[in-house]
Amino acid sequence: KQKEHDRLVASLKKGMRVRTSGGIRGEVVDVTDDEVSLLIAERTKIHVLRSHVSGVINPPAPNDAKKETKK
Repeated sequence: KQKEHDRLVASLKKGMRVRTSGGIRGEVVDVTDDEVSLLIAERTKIHVLRSHVSGVINPPAPNDAKKETKK
């Protein structure tokens, strides 16, 4: 699980929708070496440590196309 989380943190890019370990959801608007800026509401940005991003909301998965053709 730690390797999976490390890959997630390394792959953070502007425009991704993510969830933090504290349950806050937002869109990535800026990424630095240590922090991510999240837009959580209109004109409301917060800065969180990259390591506190716990997941991506609705990630574009390459397997989605395969799942739809199997149905």
